[in-house]
Amino acid sequence: ISLKTAYTLNKSEIVEAEDKSEIGLSLADIPLHNFNASLHYDSRYFGAYFRGEAKSGINRNLIDSNANQTLTNNSIRTNGNGDFYKPYHLLHLGLYIKPNKNIKLNFAAYNLLDFNFVDYFSYTTYSGTNGATQTPTYENNYHFIREGRRYFVSMQMDF
Repeated sequence: ISLKTAYTLNKSEIVEAEDKSEIGLSLADIPLHNFNASLHYDSRYFGAYFRGEAKSGINRNLIDSNANQTLTNNSIRTNGNGDFYKPYHLLHLGLYIKPNKNIKLNFAAYNLLDFNFVDYFSYTTYSGTNGATQTPTYENNYHFIREGRRYFVSMQMDF
């Protein structure tokens, strides 16, 4: 039986950019906190693992490429998460069986709890003279839309 853990703190800052308004911001799409842990059991004919991962502090870098400025509280930041995407936590389970010394059957279930990465919110952007044009815009609260629960099955033959 073994337990493995890993934690990474990714503190970053843009120090040089063509657009000077980006200087001082964190790099986009990189989690500030990244934690992984797994519990493994291995024997001669059977093995299993249970793994969890958590990511938080993924910066949106709220630069409006059209207006070339940081977005204000009247737009995307009103979703409650401010400058960051929502954090997420996933669990995975894997098993293997060795019916003989040459064959190994593997099975895994990823995103075991079927965490849903679709969570859109709407906000209004303003453009034109004095913000006369209002456009409803939708954005996901999560960094990527990842797949739901998925399964992996394989057979390995050594010769």
